[in-house]
Amino acid sequence: MSRAAPLPGFAYTSPHAAIEALASRLGAVGQEQIDLAESAGRVLSQPIYTDRDSPPSDVSAMDGYAVRSGDAEPLATIEVLGEIAIGQPAPAMPRRGCFKIGTGACVPEACDGVIPRELVIESEKSITLNDGLQFSPGQHIRRRGENTRRDSLIANPGTLITPPVASALAAFGHTSISVYRRILVALLTTGDELQPVSSKPEPWQIRDSNSATLCNALAYTPWIDIALVDHVADDQGVLVDALQAATNNADLVVTTGGVSMGDRDYLKPALLQAGGEVIYHKLPIRPGKPSLGGVLPNGQNNDFPVPVIALPGNPVAVAVGIPLFIAPLARQLAGISPPFSRRPRVQLIKPPSKTLRLWRYLPVRWVEDGCIELITTMGSGDLAGAALAEGYAEIPPEAAGTGPWVFYDAKL
Repeated sequence: MSRAAPLPGFAYTSPHAAIEALASRLGAVGQEQIDLAESAGRVLSQPIYTDRDSPPSDVSAMDGYAVRSGDAEPLATIEVLGEIAIGQPAPAMPRRGCFKIGTGACVPEACDGVIPRELVIESEKSITLNDGLQFSPGQHIRRRGENTRRDSLIANPGTLITPPVASALAAFGHTSISVYRRILVALLTTGDELQPVSSKPEPWQIRDSNSATLCNALAYTPWIDIALVDHVADDQGVLVDALQAATNNADLVVTTGGVSMGDRDYLKPALLQAGGEVIYHKLPIRPGKPSLGGVLPNGQNNDFPVPVIALPGNPVAVAVGIPLFIAPLARQLAGISPPFSRRPRVQLIKPPSKTLRLWRYLPVRWVEDGCIELITTMGSGDLAGAALAEGYAEIPPEAAGTGPWVFYDAKL
């Protein structure tokens, strides 16, 4: 992330520095206990430890025969004393002999190795070892605790519960899990020109696509709930009331429109009138230059303020703002560690020839692994062109060429 002097007219040199400044004012939401069966995609709020050794006993790594090293001579014939299936305790060995054993089954204490089935000649009650067999004590045995010992840490707070994490939770008996509760997000769109999607707007009106964009992005995420979706008129008093009401039910407020320099752009004065604080306003980015980030007093009397991400009304700026601003802030609130996730770097085929003193976010699609290409659009209001984007290439100020550049997925 750039730490250079801010560009003229901007308080922050990059959008990353701006969102970090806002995130530094926040903490994670509260915790709750849930069942393992309901934990997919949630965020651990406490460390998770093993409740026993793994493996819990010495087990066979092969299908074969458990033997003692003193009996494992080439061409030796050994009596089969029985069979050990997985899920059974290891039997005692009453006399010289061996046990047929399956992968994962417990190895008798008296046996110090397993010979694979393909290295013996099997008969009904005995096996004969192949000529030239080489036996090493301990072979094909997974020793108790060799993966991890009891009371070992397997997952830290802030870990997303993915299928491998869920597997470990189940294996070590964690049926009830402490997680951060889902963060509650309020979505407010502004603009008197916006009409319901089901309407037949006049030529001077447009349908509200921004609500659909934001709702779709948040719906992918198991650790987010949408608390409110509302459209607010272009009226400062009405917007003040809407912002204050949202803090009673939400951990994060996202707005669209009303952040530029027009006479009816009321978001900033409304935020201040509602008792809030502006952390950043106007950033050296395209699209989304008028973006604003701030905080409001928490209507639930929690320790941390309620952050506000205010995006411009143009649809592509809203789409870019999802991974650029909403994602890291939401991750911070959700307790995910680290909140600022790593993003892949990719090569851009046929990059733009011009450079700008701004951070640019260009709509792109994948061509092959590690390579992307630009999607031609007519600007930040070109919804039809932006609909083809699989993500956005981040081009720093004054940068040119094929990269590698940071890739932002279109999803949260």
